[in-house]
Amino acid sequence: MLQTGVLQIQTFRAQQELDKTGIAMGKGELRGNLVGLAMDIVRKGVAYARFANNMVLLQEMGYAESDLKKAPDTVLKDICQVIYDRATANTTALVTYNVTAVMLTNLKQAIDLYNASIPKPKSGIIEKKKATDGLVVLFGTIDGALGKLDSLVEMVRTTQVAFYKGY
Repeated sequence: MLQTGVLQIQTFRAQQELDKTGIAMGKGELRGNLVGLAMDIVRKGVAYARFANNMVLLQEMGYAESDLKKAPDTVLKDICQVIYDRATANTTALVTYNVTAVMLTNLKQAIDLYNASIPKPKSGIIEKKKATDGLVVLFGTIDGALGKLDSLVEMVRTTQVAFYKGY
């Protein structure tokens, strides 16, 4: 039990040491890409809406870049989905404003990738906490095993003095 416990402690400790900042950095890159793609379409959609006197579309796509940058994760995803949906619904008209099918496909892919990344930093934190919780349990178990071993060594205190002092 003692040897197995020590190996498990080493495994949990390695899990604690894994750097989770890469997860958040990757999410940040996805977020920046999503905002850039969405704002490119917003600018073109707003221009079309103004020239076409389409006030509904103007309101639906009238986001400032700061709105997107400051939005919480799930809100950003929802805003970008609205932008994608409105641009897709007006695809024919937006072609003359240089909104292409490729741009819309790229935006949709960016939305999906970002949405998938939203829970990842939190799950990394949860994994680290589970490792810490596992260590607490293992330390308790190993401490109990060492206590039993201490009791056994006490039995040879006077008969095997050199061994006892070495222990």
